[in-house]
Amino acid sequence: STIYSILYSTLLCTLLYSTLLYTLLYFHEDQTPLHIASRLGKTEIVQLLLQHMNGLTPLHVAAHYDNQKVALLLLDKGASPHTTAKNGYTPLHIAAKKNQMDIAVVLLQYGADTNILTKQGVTPLHLASQEGHADMAALLIEKGTQVNVPTKVGLHLPIPLGFKLLM
Repeated sequence: STIYSILYSTLLCTLLYSTLLYTLLYFHEDQTPLHIASRLGKTEIVQLLLQHMNGLTPLHVAAHYDNQKVALLLLDKGASPHTTAKNGYTPLHIAAKKNQMDIAVVLLQYGADTNILTKQGVTPLHLASQEGHADMAALLIEKGTQVNVPTKVGLHLPIPLGFKLLM
């Protein structure tokens, strides 16, 4: 069929990745292109689809684009707010860095860990502070974030940045 012949095209797989359509589109029998390529044993296509994901889940993407409705739907369907990407970022790290307050509130309501560290030893509070997002920093502190966690290089970002709230 047409969908199976399309899967042979590396170019299309790259396009699907670049627009994130492969996470949103469902084809034959509610399967994504990744499902179909896996079923057909198309290793090259599976590798291509997976290599660019960097461990990002749809919830990470919803946090990045501040899409609260999608985040709620995903969380209601069992998505974990604790899942980390290859760099150790959770959806809360992304929300904190981008100052996505609505998403951060939703993630926290679903139990997101405010003290989880990335591979660089960075918490969501470090990211909010680094970007100058005082309201986000206040929210994270209100939810129990530890304020004196050093990064792997020993930096204590929140305090040197001068947030009076943290002192």
